[in-house]
Amino acid sequence: MVLDVGDEMIASLKKLADAERIGAASFTAIGAVREAVLGYIDLEAKTYLRREFGPESMELVSAIGNLARLDGAPVVHCHATIGDREMRVYGGHLFQAVASLTVEIFLHVYDGEIIRRFDPNSGANIISL
Repeated sequence: MVLDVGDEMIASLKKLADAERIGAASFTAIGAVREAVLGYIDLEAKTYLRREFGPESMELVSAIGNLARLDGAPVVHCHATIGDREMRVYGGHLFQAVASLTVEIFLHVYDGEIIRRFDPNSGANIISL
């Protein structure tokens, strides 16, 4: 999957999973993004701390994640590292990233479905086996 300028990464993965009825997949990605939102889960507060990055293009140094289903809908779980022009890197759970040049995503689709459920103990959607 290749994203063009302006395509949002997480929404694009969900749209593909919905259109192709993908219930289980893993992926890696690289490229350049802007308007990224990264998170860190605060287990005591049971919520994500978020950091928003602005319109300046940043390298998507690495992203890794999976596609599953939550209440029947596609859900993306992705962790990413992004780097700025000073070559400082930031990492965490990726909530959003808009392609500023391109994003190249390599997707491996598996048979069946992975199901996620909300875990009230952590405040996260975890895989249910």
